[in-house]
Amino acid sequence: MTSAARPESNRELPIKPMAGPATPLSELAAQCEDERARIRKNFEHGVGAKATLLALCGLADSTLKRVLQTRVKLHDSAADGLSLLALGGYGRRMLFPFSDLDILFLSANEKREKNSPADFRIFATMWDLDFA
Repeated sequence: MTSAARPESNRELPIKPMAGPATPLSELAAQCEDERARIRKNFEHGVGAKATLLALCGLADSTLKRVLQTRVKLHDSAADGLSLLALGGYGRRMLFPFSDLDILFLSANEKREKNSPADFRIFATMWDLDFA
């Protein structure tokens, strides 16, 4: 995913709860927004840059894990043979605010790799959660 296509002005807008009953995505969006606000507030009150970058990586880690677990439950499929690798700044544990999230899927099964669009919906979900 890249942030180049996403207008910078959209990044400052808060994620508003969806109308109707809460869904896992709407709950997760609110939690991500709250955690980003907490990380930013801590930085503005003196928490160091390294701790801030690690906190942003932790948020990305926990969010990716929850999105993957939700995908497995919703599509009644196992994540066996599927690996998710962090690359770039994220892989180096140096995820700056508004950085793109470089991830790579590796599959042990070529058939799964070609026939599993559900795996690639993870990218869209992370985009929706403002991990561009």
